[in-house]
Amino acid sequence: AVVYGDFSDTVKKGKGKIYYDGANGFEKEVWSPYTTGKDATQTWIKGNSSAESRYYVESTLFKILWWKIPLCIYFPITDPGVGSTVNVERADWMKNCDSLGYAKYLAREVVAGEWTDHYACVLDYDEGPKGKVNQTIVFQNWHSLGLGSTPKGLPVRVTGGNSAPNPTQGSPRLSTVFYT
Repeated sequence: AVVYGDFSDTVKKGKGKIYYDGANGFEKEVWSPYTTGKDATQTWIKGNSSAESRYYVESTLFKILWWKIPLCIYFPITDPGVGSTVNVERADWMKNCDSLGYAKYLAREVVAGEWTDHYACVLDYDEGPKGKVNQTIVFQNWHSLGLGSTPKGLPVRVTGGNSAPNPTQGSPRLSTVFYT
C-alpha cells in the first residue's frame, strides 16, 4: 500500500496480506509493516440496518526490551453522505456502483505489465444527514483482462481518494493497494 495522508508529497508505504470473506462480511488485513512503520492487523466486520459496521485496529503501542505492549481500538464506519453503515467490499462492487449510477469506465491500460480495464466509482456529497458535507470520494479499480498472470476480473490495483482527508481518522487523501 502507498498512502498520502494529506495534500503534501509525504508518502508512507506498507506491505501485507488481505483476507476477504464477502459472504459473511469480514475482511482482515495483516500488515508487516503498516504505513505507520509498525506491524498492524485491521479487521472490518460489516454492519446492517440494526448494527454498526466496526473497524478494529491492533498494533504495538510501544516496546519494552522484547515485550510488545499491544493496543486494540475500534470505531464505527459510516458513510458521510448518507449517514448509513458502510460494509466490506463486495466481489461485484463496481457492478453495484454502476447500478447506483456512480461508476464510470475510464480506459483500457497496462498496469504492472497486465492489461486492465480502468473503472472509477465517484461519490460526490454536497449534503448529508447532518448538513453540509462538501466531500468527494473516488475509488478506482484496474481489473485484469486475463491476458497475463492475473485471472480475468481480479483487481491489479485499487485506489481510494478523499477530498476531505483526515489521516488520523483513517481517511487519507490517496491510498493505493497493488495486488500480486
